[in-house]
Amino acid sequence: MVGRHFMDEEALVGLLSRQPSQDEAAARALVRQCSGHDYNPPSRETILQWQAQQDFPICPTPDDPRSCNVYRELRFPDGVYDEIEEFWEERAR
Repeated sequence: MVGRHFMDEEALVGLLSRQPSQDEAAARALVRQCSGHDYNPPSRETILQWQAQQDFPICPTPDDPRSCNVYRELRFPDGVYDEIEEFWEERAR
């Protein structure tokens, strides 16, 4: 969800396909699913929920409220922020 904003599809597929139990076809399908649904990057809370369900850390310092907030730590394309703003405006209506 995050990588597609910073890497081209081939580079991202190559990186993902090197992971255990992840071949190139599955990696490509995952990248295209994220792009096709235009998923926004996850919130810090979502990252911590995912981390609680697995054996390896995503966020190395989960007790630090300033860590693992991809919106604070990375600069996304303006369109990502525009979509988030639009989402909250629609919810407010």
